[in-house]
Amino acid sequence: MNQMAMMTLYSDFVSAVVSERDFIMYNQRGAPLTDPALECAGLVDLLWKLAGQHLSQEERNLQLAEFWSECRSDLVARGVDLNMYSTSANAADADDLRIALGYDQANYYGTSYGTRIGLFLLRDRSDGVWSIILDSAYPPEANYYTTYASHVAGALAALFDECSSDPACLARYGDLERLFTETIEQLEVEPQVITYSSGEVVVDGMMFMDVLYALLQSTPGRQEVPSFIMAASKGDFDPFRHVYPALLEYPGSMAVYYSFQCREEVPKHTFDEVVAEAADVPAQINDYAVQFFAALDYAVCELWGVQPYGAGEMAPVESNVPALVLAGALDPITPAQWSRSAAEHLSSGWFYEFPGQAHGTMRTSACAREIALAFLEDPRARPDAACIENTD
Repeated sequence: MNQMAMMTLYSDFVSAVVSERDFIMYNQRGAPLTDPALECAGLVDLLWKLAGQHLSQEERNLQLAEFWSECRSDLVARGVDLNMYSTSANAADADDLRIALGYDQANYYGTSYGTRIGLFLLRDRSDGVWSIILDSAYPPEANYYTTYASHVAGALAALFDECSSDPACLARYGDLERLFTETIEQLEVEPQVITYSSGEVVVDGMMFMDVLYALLQSTPGRQEVPSFIMAASKGDFDPFRHVYPALLEYPGSMAVYYSFQCREEVPKHTFDEVVAEAADVPAQINDYAVQFFAALDYAVCELWGVQPYGAGEMAPVESNVPALVLAGALDPITPAQWSRSAAEHLSSGWFYEFPGQAHGTMRTSACAREIALAFLEDPRARPDAACIENTD
């Protein structure tokens, strides 16, 4: 499914909702277009600069940590209290918006981190929630950093197994796992340089892995991964060329990200525990998940200076509000077991897992959309999920 088809499918859901209901879009505090927006000038320029240098992971992380240290100082000097950018605050904002608009209750829908906001809304402000849809759940009890490497490894292993079990895929790509490993190893020895109008990008093994993992997160992107690996193994980086700028030009509101991650996730485990939990995953994935990704977050959180979560705040959320919890069986970032865990604590909840789907099932699955619309019609009745038998 191409990007246009995916967006059309998602807009179909929105259109079906607004034909009968008001539809309120909520932008969390600190994100772009809010006031104040937690933006630090120069991030995209720095990312382009770093992308053009073949730095060690330690050198790259040092420069990024220095940037975020200066960013934090600037935000604090502007009067920003970073402790006010948390999931608890986001949930309170969502409910205050409902109250300000004059609704007694509302249905809530969230995807990914939005599901954590939704769960905190159930915990703290449940009187205003008529029903809730959680797509690709990120519950407070999840252990993000200690499981990151194993989730990346599991997503790739599932893809490799699928290809080896599919005669057409096997004939086209051969041993895809071997091809992946050899490509990463070759790029570490001999990086490729791609020139854009904004600058050069040195594609080494970790840079390639970063883009590949971004593709794995969406169902359409995941379908492109075998050809993405094959092309790179032959020295063809046109697929990489088309994907990478989108990741660089809009890195998201990272100051907001660090505010809640440093408060809610990093305090759960030491970095040594993260390293230990990743010890058994393949070396290329270990390097990416631990030293390329987690090490930077832990370094930034050492200087970010927010208070860690309070006692019981990251415990599973218990609620009897009608809930629909959806998960993609192939989701590498919020795996299906996280959604299942969230659903187990929602006594009036329904849980559905979709084969062949990755992150954000309602964005790519007509079946997930159909089930969600049925749930909105009557949140207390189990929606018909017969469509799951026919993979989208």
